[in-house]
Amino acid sequence: MSVRTTLRKNKNLLSAGLASLAVLAVVPPGASGAAPAPQAEAHNRARHCITVLEKPAPGERTSRVAERKCTREGESLAQLRGRMAPRELLVKYWDGTYFDGDSDEIRGRDGGCDAGGYGVPDMGAFKNRVSSFRTFGTCNSVQLFDNPSYDGAQKTFEPPQWNPVQGTNGLHPFDNRADSLWLRAV
Repeated sequence: MSVRTTLRKNKNLLSAGLASLAVLAVVPPGASGAAPAPQAEAHNRARHCITVLEKPAPGERTSRVAERKCTREGESLAQLRGRMAPRELLVKYWDGTYFDGDSDEIRGRDGGCDAGGYGVPDMGAFKNRVSSFRTFGTCNSVQLFDNPSYDGAQKTFEPPQWNPVQGTNGLHPFDNRADSLWLRAV
């Protein structure tokens, strides 16, 4: 090998080494240097809420909201859960398909669902935004209504046609239409 070829190879190796050092200087330890995927960024910005309901009084069809909190800027759902007393998880719904995006966990102050259930007469910030949901514990029947206070067209999800463990992704024809909902055990 000639001296000229050896110098050219060393120069190329030196250039590659300097480029690597430049990357190390810019990228902090533990970071990959790659830009996060857009979906991951969107997921990190998702807002999560927890709503605690009381069972309706006898003869009533509305569950009173006992407590409602949402994540603060930069706060995780786990941190939010840590700020609240543990309650029975009844249903969780998301504004995105495949259980993604902004979410609200509906929890029961008075335990799980029974035949009377829990009523959400107004979906609040999630009005016309629910695209997927899952139920938990004894809550295995969900009625969605396209108007507040359990009025208008409705769609019911309950066994055996619907599997509450798998949840529902794609609420056709109720995707982004629910204004109120009723949960109960069947």
